[in-house]
Amino acid sequence: MGVADVRLTCRGETVVHEEAPRGTRRIRYRHYLAELARKPQPVRQVADELLAELGAPFERFWRALLEAHPPREAVRTLAGALGLIAEYGEARVREALDEAVRANQLALLSIGRALRDQAGERPAVTVPAHLAHIEVESAGRPGRRSSN
Repeated sequence: MGVADVRLTCRGETVVHEEAPRGTRRIRYRHYLAELARKPQPVRQVADELLAELGAPFERFWRALLEAHPPREAVRTLAGALGLIAEYGEARVREALDEAVRANQLALLSIGRALRDQAGERPAVTVPAHLAHIEVESAGRPGRRSSN
């Protein structure tokens, strides 16, 4: 007797969560991506379950990170990739991670740049008022600064 599953429907999308067997618990780490993105240590603690839930290419991305970086740096990068999901959506991040693994470009900055370029976004640059009057004529040649 009781609830066998919970069905959530919003804007035409339905998600069903089945009841966990008696004496067990089932945590959907996908529901905590925003929190995990800010806290790399918990990502390390739940990595196996989280990656099983997210599937490929997150699993391949994680293995590639562990091969290329020390564990702490790898988990920080994975946490950052989880944060990109909130900003760009899971489908787009999946594509970007798949491409990053194929190209062996695992840096989070590169992945974020690719997502921004794909979305046609240009990051806004705010210049402090006390620097706004400075004009840079040539960025690549040291010693050539000009101010007005």
